[in-house]
Amino acid sequence: MSESPDNPRKEPAGTDQSAPRQGHPNARRRNLIRGAMATPLVVTLASRPVWGSQGACSLSGDIFSANVSDIDHECTAGQGCTPGYWRNNYKGWACTGFSPGTCMELNPSGNKCQKLDATTGTTFEYVFGYAPMCGSVTTLMEVLQECPGTLDWHAVGAALNARCTSIYYGASLAEVVQAYQMARDNPIQTDPELLKNVFDNMNNRGCPIDAHGNCEKGYTLEDDVCIPVKTSLTLD
Repeated sequence: MSESPDNPRKEPAGTDQSAPRQGHPNARRRNLIRGAMATPLVVTLASRPVWGSQGACSLSGDIFSANVSDIDHECTAGQGCTPGYWRNNYKGWACTGFSPGTCMELNPSGNKCQKLDATTGTTFEYVFGYAPMCGSVTTLMEVLQECPGTLDWHAVGAALNARCTSIYYGASLAEVVQAYQMARDNPIQTDPELLKNVFDNMNNRGCPIDAHGNCEKGYTLEDDVCIPVKTSLTLD
């Protein structure tokens, strides 16, 4: 699966290509993302404590601008596919514009992938402005394969849902990224555990895309067959 200009493996031109530190964002990338956000979202950053002081809510599209008293309940409208879906169904990524990686081994007929290389996919830092917190992985698919249950894992699912043109997620990619960056910028003010639960709720509202798979860690689905996935933590 080749990458398009909207879906680079490396950071955009002009950004720092050096390896990021785990606890610090790529500032230029982060500023570019924030600069592209809609004005109402930026204006409502004063309500950041909402994330830490209220019960988990599965985000309608306006949670950032919602009145504090209006978001202490479950919001169930919208759709969302789980991180496990995105891990198991790499072909489903076509609706997102992001790359899960490239096929590194075909079957003898040359028409089916037998092994996926996740190390060549879209990087986590390209999307979120931060390196992943879990292990020595760099790409979105690597996080899905190697970091189950973490904030990063749920954030990748949220980003793919928000970006997929076939899913009514109720939140934009910019909002997902903004929320994640708030938790990394100031985890005392924006509770990462609460945000993880919010993303988890959002990602479990029903997946409208077919081809649900049930592959174990280290595998993804290719025409009803679980095939191995290479990550930075595997030997080959």
